[in-house]
Amino acid sequence: MRLPESITRSSLFEGMTKPRQFHLFAVVRHWHRAAGVFVAIFLLVLSITGVLLLNTDALRLADKYVSNESLLDWYGIHPPGPIITYAAGDHWISQVGGRTYINDRALANFDLPPLGAVSYHAAELGELLVVATTQSLILLTPQGEVVETLGEVDGLPVPLRGVGNDREDGIVLAGKSHNFDFDLQHVSFTPRADAHLIRWSSTAPPPAELEQRLHQSYRGSGLSLEKVVLDLHSGHLFGRTGVILVTAASILSIFLAASGLYMWFKTSRRLHRRK
Repeated sequence: MRLPESITRSSLFEGMTKPRQFHLFAVVRHWHRAAGVFVAIFLLVLSITGVLLLNTDALRLADKYVSNESLLDWYGIHPPGPIITYAAGDHWISQVGGRTYINDRALANFDLPPLGAVSYHAAELGELLVVATTQSLILLTPQGEVVETLGEVDGLPVPLRGVGNDREDGIVLAGKSHNFDFDLQHVSFTPRADAHLIRWSSTAPPPAELEQRLHQSYRGSGLSLEKVVLDLHSGHLFGRTGVILVTAASILSIFLAASGLYMWFKTSRRLHRRK
């Protein structure tokens, strides 16, 4: 069959391919818009969390802790068990889930749980808190600053069993088989024969307000804001589902870039032909 002169073979195939090309363009544009709506939310979250993580040192995110109970429950950080508390003057030394506190402030360098605590007024240093563990005697200011840590190398009769005050408010230590007077000024330990009228430090129930603050401090110091932002950025905050969604958003972002370039190329070619 011979074609009319006005219709060439190239124009015939061009007419047959245009509808297919237009249909592909429409499909790509439709899914480009749909993917854009889905990805926009994730890109917004990723951008905000990314900026926060890039400036984590300046914002001190690692030093800020979460106190929201619902979020702490989500991470499985539950309230600790029983609180072991000793009264030392007007202050409280507490053991909460392996951490030691003075009032509601966490203390560092406590490898062993306290056995007791007493208050002592030194002539030059003012009030000190003397905290005993089995292997050490720790002197603290009421603000929680460690003044001195004494151990076996300092002549401390370890292991200790407790600490208390005598009638003159002097410090008495309970050793393995003997009691000792502790002279803070000369850092000496003298065996004591008289065991009467010694007020040994023993556990006491904390005030309800302090107990609540200790629970909040313990749970809050277990989850940093940096950890939450990092988990939100990676999707781990929502477990495996969150990781899958972030992965899907990343793949769709690649599709958006490719489909955007495809539509731009097709549109620019069409405009060029019209010119």
